[in-house]
Amino acid sequence: MSKITKLFFVLLTLNFLLLASRFPLFAQDTTDPNADYLRDATKEKVRDQIQEDSALSLDNPKRAFAGEIIKITDNQVTLDTPRLGELQIIIPATVIIIGQNKAKTTFDKLQIGDYILAMGLLSSTTQLEGKRILVIDKPEPENRSIIFGKISDISKEEKVLTLKNEKRNEVYSLEIVSTSKMTKKAADKVTNIDITGLKTGDQVLVITTPSVNNPKMLSVQMLRVISAASQAQNDSALQNTPTP
Repeated sequence: MSKITKLFFVLLTLNFLLLASRFPLFAQDTTDPNADYLRDATKEKVRDQIQEDSALSLDNPKRAFAGEIIKITDNQVTLDTPRLGELQIIIPATVIIIGQNKAKTTFDKLQIGDYILAMGLLSSTTQLEGKRILVIDKPEPENRSIIFGKISDISKEEKVLTLKNEKRNEVYSLEIVSTSKMTKKAADKVTNIDITGLKTGDQVLVITTPSVNNPKMLSVQMLRVISAASQAQNDSALQNTPTP
């Protein structure tokens, strides 16, 4: 491995760790049965943020992007990336290209439809000068989604939550199903809860999948109460609830 490649991976790792500090959602907790699930969700959010930062800042030009080749010209390919859209990869004569068989290959062997990981120097928000290209398997479509927000309404009879992400001004309808796993941490102890353990005003992290019963809803796979609503908030909510 060349010095440039080693330096690239070191800087990318440091960038990942620095960004991870932005998401102090969970401390490692070996008593939490969902700890691995939660850490994976947090890491996924961090990966998303890394890609978003890559498109917005040229302060550190060393970047890596994955995507499907949709166009090939004399000295560049155009990638369709999952989150950033189209990105041009300049292919200099010195680029190293590794095929799916782990052996070195050449630019003329790349084809439209190949899924690659391109590492190099970002020269603009839409163009990367390639240093190393890896041809990899295209990942399977991910049906999971990760949602942060505050519970604004609870229907215990229908087992439906309304969740609002105030920063994005988005509202979600979530159904609790038989496989839903919900937890809450209090007094350094994680406990499993059902819908009766949730309150309006709770801040939650939810991992969801599309509902099989209602296309307008999402099914809760995992829910963690991040910050519980204060008692004063709930007393106020009760006072303001119309009497049937």
